[in-house]
Amino acid sequence: FGEIGVGDPAAVAKMSFLPSLFVILGALIFRLMSGRSNAAQIGVFFAILGSGLAMIGLARGPAGMIAGLCVQQTGAGMAVPMLVAWAQTKFPFEHRGRGMGLWTGAFFFGQFVSPWLVHRLNLATGTMQGAFLASGVAALLATLVAFGMAARRRRPA
Repeated sequence: FGEIGVGDPAAVAKMSFLPSLFVILGALIFRLMSGRSNAAQIGVFFAILGSGLAMIGLARGPAGMIAGLCVQQTGAGMAVPMLVAWAQTKFPFEHRGRGMGLWTGAFFFGQFVSPWLVHRLNLATGTMQGAFLASGVAALLATLVAFGMAARRRRPA
């Protein structure tokens, strides 16, 4: 927000309120996609999240930042239910508890290293918005990989 000229914490809080509600929309989108393959779900997740991150990186004012945050938070709302559902398919029933314990550890480790990685991207790009744009582009590239995997699985052998 500081890079687009918003420095007042109260203003940032007001602008963050609406986007936070979009997490619910992401969870609903995941529900609608629950019958699709994991690769398709992951592709949609990366497409939404990456688009939002790129919009944040390209925002030139508060309206653009809020729009980007709404899209990004929609993707974020898909993240946990989609990743849990995907992880559950990788373990036999009798090992799902242990597997989800490992998944949870990896999830929280990711949250731990995320600020460090974003800081490194900030240093590499020169701005925090550059870090968001780079993350968005990476997620959009991951979209192509996920949709490619989904299409490959759909083709008859």
